[in-house]
Amino acid sequence: MRELVVFLVAVSVALLWVSVLAPLVANIFGVPARASLWRIDRRNQHLTTTQYFWTIGLLGMGMGMLLLFATMDLGEGRHLSVRSITGCLLGALLVGLIAGFRR
Repeated sequence: MRELVVFLVAVSVALLWVSVLAPLVANIFGVPARASLWRIDRRNQHLTTTQYFWTIGLLGMGMGMLLLFATMDLGEGRHLSVRSITGCLLGALLVGLIAGFRR
């Protein structure tokens, strides 16, 4: 039961980041990204390829995956070491690169 709760919290944190917080951070820096949970690519068609790559790919999806991995590690009682953070960061960057180039 604890694993399910940890998983649900981690997914909630990642979805909140990807759908709401990352577009708000992008707007602060002048990139007109729209907050959306479903069809984020359709809601942000007005972005250039470079803006889409950095905003949706790396900032949104990449950091969302990093938050997902880190929250799951902390929820399972594991301490975040340099090795685990590096692994999470590399995995998150890979997901961000794939999501950013998908367009």
